[in-house]
Amino acid sequence: MEQLLWILPNKSNTILKVSTDIASITDKTKRTTKKVTESIQNVSDGASAQSISTQEASEEVEKLAKSLEETKDYVDGIDVMEDLIVRTELTREKSQISIDVMTEMLESIHKINYISDVIAGIISQINLLLLNASIEAARAG
Repeated sequence: MEQLLWILPNKSNTILKVSTDIASITDKTKRTTKKVTESIQNVSDGASAQSISTQEASEEVEKLAKSLEETKDYVDGIDVMEDLIVRTELTREKSQISIDVMTEMLESIHKINYISDVIAGIISQINLLLLNASIEAARAG
């Protein structure tokens, strides 16, 4: 019985130290996750702005393509106009590809944000468990 009374405070102190260390690590992880989430949000905002800008540029290119097409109708036999129209069409296609890439990137960012939120929730639950373990260790100690 005396042995148990001697071992119990030592084990309680060990549990308390481990709980404190885990709480510290969890807190650091939470802060890091918050920074990552903020960085992801900044990237998301930038990607959204880039997507809008690319969409606007694409619309302007389409207007230019229509305008060049109308001009071509008035000017027969000018190869330069045809070349410009082809280049404008290629530019429009590349702009559409950029828009598609930005859209995929935004979807990935939303998924990352979701995962970060889940991690933050898990960290909160771990903190509660650690608090409970610390209380129990203190009570047992």
